[in-house]
Amino acid sequence: MRYVMLLLALGLLAVPAFAANGNVNVSAYDDVESYSSLGCGPEDTTEAGAVPGDFTYGFKRFFENVDKFFTFDKAEQAKKSAKYGKLRSVEAHVMTCKAKALSDEGDEESSEQAMEQAQELVQEQEQEMEQAQEQLQQALDEGSADEADVEEVQNYTRNSIAVLQRVYEKAPESAKDGLLRALNNSINNYERHMEKVQQKLETKNKGNEIIKLNEVRLR
Repeated sequence: MRYVMLLLALGLLAVPAFAANGNVNVSAYDDVESYSSLGCGPEDTTEAGAVPGDFTYGFKRFFENVDKFFTFDKAEQAKKSAKYGKLRSVEAHVMTCKAKALSDEGDEESSEQAMEQAQELVQEQEQEMEQAQEQLQQALDEGSADEADVEEVQNYTRNSIAVLQRVYEKAPESAKDGLLRALNNSINNYERHMEKVQQKLETKNKGNEIIKLNEVRLR
């Protein structure tokens, strides 16, 4: 209980920092219709929810951390890390759309701030996805993950990469180099980890076949 109270206190202290993360003036674009023509429609903003600059963003991130803190199963940890990594990419996409809308309105300062936040979200996406893949491999090693868990994590990863491609396409030229590196890193990491995961699954399946064969022989 003491640890729970400490976690809650630290989380609440972190809320103002999250909420004030880049005071971008995006109030004119809170209505999705004002930038849906840029490629961010209701489905994007609904999935993203609060984004940096929104007052509730700090609370959103705090409860994500609480959710992850109280998840002890490695397979579940992997799925949640992958889910939140995908969410960071969607948030980055929305912020890129807002940056473009602000630039079109002539507010270059706010546009640059929004784009910087999008780039920070992309970096967080990379970290979450790397963590998800490591947790997935640990779960496979300890036997707590199955093929359905693997597919769920990899599906989040593939979708996240697809969103990052949209971020890259909408980003201004000044941000493209960094985003391209992040995109290539995500693709390379996915392919590298996927190869390892497939090897672990094949080893696990072979082991199961041997166990079944021995059971038949014992009969």
